[in-house]
Amino acid sequence: MKRLSDTNRSNWTGHLLLMVLFCALLAGCASESTGKPVRVNGQTMGTYYDIQFVELPEGESPDSMQKIIEAELDRINDLMSTWKDDSQLMQFNNSESEDWFKVDADTEFVVRKAIEISELTGGTFDVTVGPLVELWNFGASKHDFKVPDEESLNAVSEEIGWQLVETREEEPALKKKHPKVFLNLSAIAKGFAVDQVADVLREAGVASYLVNIGGEMVASGKKANGEPWTVAIEQPSETAIASPKVLKAIPLRDGALATSGNYRNYFEDADGNRYSHTIDPRTLRPVKHHLLSASVLAENCTEADGFATALMVMGPKEARQFSIDHDLAIYLVYKEDEDGPQQEWASPLFEKYESGKDSVPGSGKK
Repeated sequence: MKRLSDTNRSNWTGHLLLMVLFCALLAGCASESTGKPVRVNGQTMGTYYDIQFVELPEGESPDSMQKIIEAELDRINDLMSTWKDDSQLMQFNNSESEDWFKVDADTEFVVRKAIEISELTGGTFDVTVGPLVELWNFGASKHDFKVPDEESLNAVSEEIGWQLVETREEEPALKKKHPKVFLNLSAIAKGFAVDQVADVLREAGVASYLVNIGGEMVASGKKANGEPWTVAIEQPSETAIASPKVLKAIPLRDGALATSGNYRNYFEDADGNRYSHTIDPRTLRPVKHHLLSASVLAENCTEADGFATALMVMGPKEARQFSIDHDLAIYLVYKEDEDGPQQEWASPLFEKYESGKDSVPGSGKK
């Protein structure tokens, strides 16, 4: 069997092309501004980051701002990466103790938010999915793909379940209820990083900005020409090597947008059967539906990122109903079947926001 897609790290070039495409199509580049726009970009968390803001704070330069931003990104990586053996999260994962494990307040916060989303979504989002990701060969240690046997799936099922983790906010700490619990925050930590970079910019005195980390974004204020920041949802492609294209452009007004996709990272066996990288914690297996991407508008990118992943597990029908029941602003791209035409669906709240009749919605809780 063969892997047909690259990892997030090797997709950086394609996303950078999309970043340039956004600039050309959406007129968001500095050349049309009337102020002193600044743009810094680079690589982080296995993907790219691209940050634009209207004017430099007094006494700062683009280089000094980039160092401040990268220091924060490095700090988050040191806390939550599963690619770094010595990260705080991996130290917790590698410990088999069921006692409280002291962590940074930010680590506890992200795990706590992840558990809240897990509970709200009935486990379609689950931070303990790490062993399953590894078993299906979509984790940090990759090898030749092989469909896991029932015995392996049954064994790992004992370690899966967001209920197996506790958090403590006062004197921040995490606790396992099973010694083999392994947390994977990759579906929410990037959104948190977006929010943290936004905090860094505000603390530095930047009021108007657009932060983009691997397609997860948050915006504040307006561009120097007085127009809102304009962002894009990517057109899902049939192949992993297709050049990124814009499907939909929307204004992002003081809020966040996160998109999760199911079309660039998969395995295919000798018979042409595809195995998605999106694992359903409820079935222990890759999803079989034809939801290609889910985009979520929210007040912050941490929640937008987590909900986008949960929706991808649900599939189009369940995701549509969930968004209505929980007041989520979402945009889905899907097919009814593998050979059917691509379709799009926007929730009522997404349509209200896009038309300018509503602000960015809240957390999805009623």
